[in-house]
Amino acid sequence: MHLSILLFSTLAVAVPFAHDLLPRSAEPSIIPGSYIITLRNHTSSVASFLASHSFLSSRIPDRTYEIDSFRGFSMLLSATEASTLTQHPVIRSVEPDMLIPAHALTTQSSPSWGLPKLSQGPSSPSRTYTYDTSAGAGTCVYVIDTGVAVSHPDFGGRAIFGANFEPTDGSDEDLAGHGTHVAGTIASSTYGVARATKLIAVKACNRRVTCRYQDIVSGLTWATQDSKTRGCDKGTVVNLSLGGWGTWVATKEAVNAAAANGIFVAVAAGNSAKDASDVYPASAPNACTVAASDSDDSFATFSNFGSVIDVIAPGVQIQSLSPSGGTAIMSGTSMASPHIAGLAAYLLGFEGSADPVALCQKIKDRAIKDKVKNVPNGTNNLLAYNGAQGEARRGAAAPTTPASSLPSVDGQSAGQTGGQTGGQVDDSSRHSGLPSFGGLPTGGSSGSFTSAPIAGFPAPGNTGQGTSNDAFWYELDWQRFSRLVIF
Repeated sequence: MHLSILLFSTLAVAVPFAHDLLPRSAEPSIIPGSYIITLRNHTSSVASFLASHSFLSSRIPDRTYEIDSFRGFSMLLSATEASTLTQHPVIRSVEPDMLIPAHALTTQSSPSWGLPKLSQGPSSPSRTYTYDTSAGAGTCVYVIDTGVAVSHPDFGGRAIFGANFEPTDGSDEDLAGHGTHVAGTIASSTYGVARATKLIAVKACNRRVTCRYQDIVSGLTWATQDSKTRGCDKGTVVNLSLGGWGTWVATKEAVNAAAANGIFVAVAAGNSAKDASDVYPASAPNACTVAASDSDDSFATFSNFGSVIDVIAPGVQIQSLSPSGGTAIMSGTSMASPHIAGLAAYLLGFEGSADPVALCQKIKDRAIKDKVKNVPNGTNNLLAYNGAQGEARRGAAAPTTPASSLPSVDGQSAGQTGGQTGGQVDDSSRHSGLPSFGGLPTGGSSGSFTSAPIAGFPAPGNTGQGTSNDAFWYELDWQRFSRLVIF
């Protein structure tokens, strides 16, 4: 069976500005002799299975995966041994382990725009991000990636190291920049969607932005187990800005196990401009799968599409954090997915833990419909929206909150002459089953939300162009890899 594996990651390469870049093929990088084995649900434990087989009983597995009914392990095996295991009735799948490299191009610089789009909707001239000040408090987000620069000052002490499953870097730090950028979009004080959530860094990819398949599964398994004792009472989210072509059994099972434990899993759709129905974990039933749009509200030319796409989010030229302590700007569905991971944490902050599949549906119900241009047929045309400007942004009339009751916006109260009048929020007539958005103004009451200027933009009323120091642009180039899976 011929499958492909991909990673939605970036690596800085100095080249001239490139526009509408398409992915380029690359050679496969299977790890010889290393396999990931998943067991059928009725198996009592990995240890009991190994003990019952003479050629396995004396070996120590590299990794063991056990979450509820999900059982699996990774181990060095000969081709003959791997073939033998495929005949065993307890074995569900035998898959080769692999390295997943990435490649990127540098493009021109420009300020960030994703957060204003999330709160203001399409075609809005506003350059502010409006959000409830609860901002995901009481939630946790696990970022399974190249690591996170948890000491970056823009995380405000809310980012912590969780676990490292990457065996070659010799460091828990993010030596590539991808994971820190993703985490910054989720939760940084300047560029984050959920600015009060706690971030847990799970390193599964190295400085060359390559990841072992087994390390990704290990990260998912660890995050699911760790979340049970982390004390994130309002809910837990995982972000996966990576994936692979084909039926990626172990990852699918790990996503299912996470969802069964109440964890919302945001997944990037991929950047091959193809149908994502054969991409895992993007096509896992319990994942919330994210495609990308640009600042012109057009579907990103590189983004995967199809019926498995749940929602579209900003993913082209997104500014966020870099491990250096400054910022970087990247493009790809890797950048779209953390917008939804952050939005999930933001919504969980209002009402607490929710079924992850239902939460994805709530995000879809809140999204702005049919406003993204050039969306391929069969793909949900739903642009992510946090609801902070009410139904007016979704095409319906919203009640107006009296100006005197609105909080200050951009340093000027809404009641002042020339002040902005944003902040009208009506959730009393939202779709049934959606969060009530406690703390936001409904009808004529006042609430607590913030409209924050985005770094790099001129202040309201000024005409100069904003600057973004230490900012670099990266254009994602999603790599394709072949692999054989034995069933």
